[in-house]
Amino acid sequence: MGLAPLKYGRILTEQVRRISYHKLRGDGPTGFYRTRHIQQVPIDGTAWIEEDWTSAVIYPSESEYAKRLPSRYLPEPHGGRRSSDQKGHIIAHSLGGPDNKTENFFAQQASSNNKLYQQFERKVREKLSEPCVLFAAYFVQLHYVPAFQPHLPPTTIPLRPTGLSAFAFTFDVSRKPIDSVVLPYLPNP
Repeated sequence: MGLAPLKYGRILTEQVRRISYHKLRGDGPTGFYRTRHIQQVPIDGTAWIEEDWTSAVIYPSESEYAKRLPSRYLPEPHGGRRSSDQKGHIIAHSLGGPDNKTENFFAQQASSNNKLYQQFERKVREKLSEPCVLFAAYFVQLHYVPAFQPHLPPTTIPLRPTGLSAFAFTFDVSRKPIDSVVLPYLPNP
């Protein structure tokens, strides 16, 4: 039993994830690193993420796209997840986000994945369906509690985001911005 494809497909031309993190070096100073692959961030408790941005360019398409994979076949988010978490897409499958790349997944609380974030994704899909829209620039920032801030509640999983924010801009054929959709901050407790 598979899911029916959506009416309009999306073509994701490029998705880039940029992560900046600190790593403790014994008793010495902290090192600062940048990567595009979440799997390169250590999960041994000696590193914490400073910034985690994903950007993508999404074009509307009249063709139907591949059916979504069942959850059990999706990759696990790097660093693990709680039993109550879902495997959340950074770029939704309905917007062209891949189902087979770990970089497109994070540990997401079920309540945020089923409500506000999906409303944001729906608004982006609606904007992409407008005839004057050529493409959308899509950005997602995952927020983390830094290890060096003891006054904030610690996370039980080191690479689990504590929140996210997102925004998308749509552009016309002359590449001028038309509209935007914003999700200011969504907690992921």
